[in-house]
Amino acid sequence: MLGSKGFLYTNVANPDPEITGLIEQALRSTDPVAKRALTDRIQVLGVDKAFIVPLFAPSWFLAAKKAVRGLGFEAGLDSPSNAYDVWLAKE
Repeated sequence: MLGSKGFLYTNVANPDPEITGLIEQALRSTDPVAKRALTDRIQVLGVDKAFIVPLFAPSWFLAAKKAVRGLGFEAGLDSPSNAYDVWLAKE
């Protein structure tokens, strides 16, 4: 969805290489602290360069039984992480 090959940038005539480069780094990063720093910088650049116009702030709520493990959020993207890390513990 994001990054230099995502749909948000495939239709932009002149995508910002700094922003798309940082998005690519954030997508590859496995370090939550580094990912958070990258996404914080992306947000600042996006607003400063008027690539991002915040129209709403989505909220996500997840509910699960105690046996469901691995649920999480992507740092700075305010969205649930992928389901590949979700698993069911034996009770």
